[in-house]
Amino acid sequence: MANVHYTISGVSFEGPYLPAGGVPIEVTRLQGRLALRQLGYMAQIQSYVDLPTTDPFVKEAWESLNVFRRDSLIMLLAAVVLNLGNEELDSLFITAHNFGDI
Repeated sequence: MANVHYTISGVSFEGPYLPAGGVPIEVTRLQGRLALRQLGYMAQIQSYVDLPTTDPFVKEAWESLNVFRRDSLIMLLAAVVLNLGNEELDSLFITAHNFGDI
């Protein structure tokens, strides 16, 4: 499949097309974390994970996950913590996908 031209934060590059449906269901951990950082959400989500009152299961899941799945409980919780609606969560996954295979 051919690449498409993207510009993110003033940086232009070639990257993969979005999958059918437009929103990837899954991205790598690195892609997800880079997207969270680029969109300004990383500090907020990490602050939540680091709270002493955060469920240990949530902490372990966040620290151990290998992929970010759009439909996973941890990502739905992240959306609540970050006050993201469906469109913002989709945007997060599209941004993550646009990093390609790095």
